[in-house]
Parts: sequence; structure tokens; C-alpha cells
Amino acid sequence: MATAETLLDIARRELGAAENPAGSNRTKYGAWYGLDGQPWCMMFVQWCCHRAGVNLPARTASCGGLMRVAKQFGGWVTKDLQPGDVVIYDFPGGADTDHCGIVEQVTASGIVAIEGNTSEAGSQSNGGMVCRKTRPWKYIVGAVRPEFTEEDDMTGEEIYNKLNDYLRDKPAPAWAQAELAEAVALGITDGKNPMQLIPRYQAAIMAKRAAQR
Repeated sequence: MATAETLLDIARRELGAAENPAGSNRTKYGAWYGLDGQPWCMMFVQWCCHRAGVNLPARTASCGGLMRVAKQFGGWVTKDLQPGDVVIYDFPGGADTDHCGIVEQVTASGIVAIEGNTSEAGSQSNGGMVCRKTRPWKYIVGAVRPEFTEEDDMTGEEIYNKLNDYLRDKPAPAWAQAELAEAVALGITDGKNPMQLIPRYQAAIMAKRAAQR
């Protein structure tokens, strides 16, 4: 189990990811789910939740399917949406449930969400990209609320993993660049993910290598 912010951090890192080739519905999310080449907005949500360790009421690629299970077994909400909720939309025309996303922010006029298989301009329910979208209340059917772990209930390992997720791919600060380059040249570190946290045994190994050199 993880926090809503953990889920959102994972979703944010996918912004801009697109189908390859364009218009094919082929993505890493569909490949992971086992339905590559099919509409993938819910598969994107399922992928993000899986990576975050967040449980949803059902493993399904259907927006309507997840909504129905949540209504039956709990977790379905139609008001007071929160960050991390899996929001279900009904756009004009078509089915009763057309699309989904992960709520990032709630506003007076609606929500801001991170969504798969949408577009900045064009088809909103089969657009081929992961985008941040602003949606008005009139399109929102409701949302599935996952069970999140409160920050105070996180284990040491969960805190460590959350910090690593936050620091991953961040560059070393300017004042440490010269020292990092020297450590790489000496073979003390490979220089990858310089801001990533390390356990004590790895720090001890690095210190030993530095002393030996």
C-alpha cells in the first residue's frame, strides 16, 4: 500500500508518453496488461497503481467494469473527490463511461487529472498520449477511491522507497559536480542517479574503495 502522492509521482513521470506507432494503441501499459493494441486509458491507471502498490477493486481494462465493482464492494464516490481518486468520465455521445484518469487536483470548476490515451487537442478518449487535463464537473460520473496508506503509517522501507522515487533522475547539485566526476574517474561510483539514497553497506563499500585508492 502507498500514498496518493506516490501514485501521482509515478503518473507524472509518464506525461508525454505516446503510442508507438501513432494511432496503434500500442503502449507499454497495454503490453504489461496483456491487451496491447486496445484502448488503454484504464490500463494506464492500472499500470500506475500496480507500480505504486495501490490496490483497486478489480483488475480490468474497462472504465465501466471498475465502476460497477466499486459500487458493489465499496470505494465509489460521487462528491468530495480527492487527489489519487480514479475518476470516470462520460463525454457527450457514446457509452455511459468513456474515459478515466487519476485526480491530481480538485478545483472549484472541476478537476485536474493525469490521463492515458488522451490528447492535448483532438480525441479526448482515444488520443494516444499521457496528458494532464483540466475537466469540468459536468463530464464526471464519479470516482473510485483506492485504499491509501497514511503518511504516519508508512514503514521505514516505504519512506525509503518514496524518497528514492522523488530523488530518482535528479542531478547532483552544482557544488558537488566536481567531486562526483572525481569519484566516477576513480571507480568509486558509476555516477548514475547521484541523488538516490543508498543503504549503509553501500556507503561502507564506497568509503572502503575511496580509502584503498
